[in-house]
Amino acid sequence: MTSLPKLLLPIALLVLLTHSSQAADGKIHRGIYYGPEDATDYQREKCQLDIYLPECTSKKFPVLVYFHGGGITGGKRGGPNLTEHGVALVAPSYRLHPKAQCPDYLNDAADALAWTFHNIEKYGGDPNPA
Repeated sequence: MTSLPKLLLPIALLVLLTHSSQAADGKIHRGIYYGPEDATDYQREKCQLDIYLPECTSKKFPVLVYFHGGGITGGKRGGPNLTEHGVALVAPSYRLHPKAQCPDYLNDAADALAWTFHNIEKYGGDPNPA
């Protein structure tokens, strides 16, 4: 039960930061495909991510992967502005219900995380979680 307060603080921080503008201080890479090679057209359309990078950094920076809300039926990629705090934001979109069924969107989330771990260092991010 003592781990619950530890979980609530980051969630509360994300909720507060979500109400700020989208990340825009540094460089933005948009529409990067992260899915499998043998994807459907719908999968290629939806399995994309944007990377919002902090402006000036001389060392590897932390990275947050932020999945948009929408109850699996709507929403678009984006997220809180963390770049001004020296944190990169990876904002994936994913396939939505009813065109996609469970576990499609879960697999998309896993693919987006795997892509981030394998590729974020090329953009200056630290692939090792703290």
